Amino acid sequence: MGKNSKPSAPTYTPSAYEQQLQNYVQQSMLSNLPNVNVFSDDVRRQLESQLHAYTNKGLNFINETYTPMFTDLKNDIARRFGNFDNAVFMNNLNSVESKRADSMNAFAQDIMAMQSKLYNEELARRYNYINVLNGLQTGMDNKALSYMGLMPTQQNYGTDYGALLQQLAMTGIKSINPLESLKFF
Repeated sequence: MGKNSKPSAPTYTPSAYEQQLQNYVQQSMLSNLPNVNVFSDDVRRQLESQLHAYTNKGLNFINETYTPMFTDLKNDIARRFGNFDNAVFMNNLNSVESKRADSMNAFAQDIMAMQSKLYNEELARRYNYINVLNGLQTGMDNKALSYMGLMPTQQNYGTDYGALLQQLAMTGIKSINPLESLKFF
């Protein structure tokens, strides 16, 4: 070794799979971070469709519950008295209609809560995906640093990396292939 030469630092060359994974993670982060809180028209339509189905199911349930009671009571009044001038039956009729109105009011609150839940679940899914990508990137960086002797330990690397791959699988990604045209959001 010459007087001015320094010992060469160890370098880390990732495997083809690791390079593919790193490219995928970086591309996914670049494409998804700017849109993490932005809902596309398609996503909005999907969420609204779910909310619409929930609303229809609830309205059908309320109508199937109260309409027959209301109709039966009206028919009973008309059959017995020929008109709606009987106070007892009118009070019962008003009571059924009041309970129906209360149910509709409570259901309107449920619809608002469901809308918030759907949007929050979508955001949580996106944040989880970004966190998984970040964890994968950190794991790869730590592995390289550890190999070069710049990290004090790599004891948890394998466990953390495996756990992150499991989390990635739970987000719905079946394989990590940067060649796939995956648009997560």
